[in-house]
Amino acid sequence: AYGLAPDRVRPAHHGVDADRFHPGLPGGRERIGAPYVAFVGVLHPRKNLGALREAMARLAARGAPHALAVVWSPPADRADPGGLVREALAELPGAPGRLVALRDLDDRELAAVLAGADAFCLPSLSEGFGLPALEAMACGAPVVAAARGALPEVVAGGGLLVEPTADELDAALDRVLTDARLAQDLRERGRRRALELPWSRTADDWVAALEQAVTTVRARWRRRAYGEGEPR
Repeated sequence: AYGLAPDRVRPAHHGVDADRFHPGLPGGRERIGAPYVAFVGVLHPRKNLGALREAMARLAARGAPHALAVVWSPPADRADPGGLVREALAELPGAPGRLVALRDLDDRELAAVLAGADAFCLPSLSEGFGLPALEAMACGAPVVAAARGALPEVVAGGGLLVEPTADELDAALDRVLTDARLAQDLRERGRRRALELPWSRTADDWVAALEQAVTTVRARWRRRAYGEGEPR
């Protein structure tokens, strides 16, 4: 997008605290009151929550007992998000009582909700990283995520990547919620993927990028000061 040579780009992924976000945390199912699919994010149009709501309504119509747990916060870049919030948190069509809204949870509360989920879904149309997907994988929740933005790079082989349409989300969630073997496989793969991205790696990658930048700038300065033929 920016026309940079690949050797000038060093990704420094965000990380996850695997001691805080891990499987087996109690409280999620009790808080929601039913088996559930979790969503975490600001209520912004790019999060595409409407497609997930439609998919969950279809699942409920076919007899699935799952609620949709929406852990949300208001978007900082929208002056009047009230209409969007009301629409996002309204009852699921044809499935009253199946949406549970939880606002601004702290990390302990969020980890418990993620660990208790039968699935986690992030259907975003665009993501710069998608930290909730990584935290969900760390908690052992089977992840269904949009094949958009940074999510394929973050989720990698740790979850199911689909197009962010109601049809694709419905099909993927139906598979996860009805196939215990697939769900367990995703829990294990997701946890392994999450453990590859600790915050310590984020720090190491930032240090490496800064060291590369210093080395590059020094080399350019020396070439300008002493000429191309001088030692670097």
